[in-house]
Amino acid sequence: MSINNNEIIRQAVIFGRARGNLLVIVAFTLINLFLSISDSSFSFFFSAFIPSLIIEFALSLGSNTIWMGSIIVAFGIVFAYYLCWMLSKRQRAWILVALILFSIDALIFLFIVIFAGFLGEINMSLLIQVAFYGWIMYYLITGTVAWAKLKNLSSRQIMAAHRKAVKEIASAESDKALKNLSPDDEKEEDGKNSEKPN
Repeated sequence: MSINNNEIIRQAVIFGRARGNLLVIVAFTLINLFLSISDSSFSFFFSAFIPSLIIEFALSLGSNTIWMGSIIVAFGIVFAYYLCWMLSKRQRAWILVALILFSIDALIFLFIVIFAGFLGEINMSLLIQVAFYGWIMYYLITGTVAWAKLKNLSSRQIMAAHRKAVKEIASAESDKALKNLSPDDEKEEDGKNSEKPN
């Protein structure tokens, strides 16, 4: 299936946005892990749920061995997201791995939300977190679709499409500027050209 230049650019932009949102997950999950370790009651919404859940569960058990192990596992999960972000720059299929990881995280979080709903403990922060999950899932799904559409194209072909689009925009801007010249402007330009020595 052939794909035109404009569609290549559009899908590349969508893929770039998915990677950007993946990096947001990594950054805020890391911050939340440090907040959990320091036993802070504050946390950010834009993060994965499982790493913080692991830390909270280990803290509730009160065992130093389990707590240290949980920190390693939690940071390992964040590192997996980071690897997906880093490797997806060269091998775009890694965005699918990130989608699978985050889908598992989302399912566990959804289970907790449903359980909290049965207990009557749904609050605004949970609803905001649900909205965040919807946001990230949207971008990871569209990023995966973009990868599927671009998977037969090399990075060189995508860059070539980008350069072609830039040239087309520059040419269109140049044509528009020439059309907007008034007759007086054209005479002035001709006068300047005639003054130049041969």
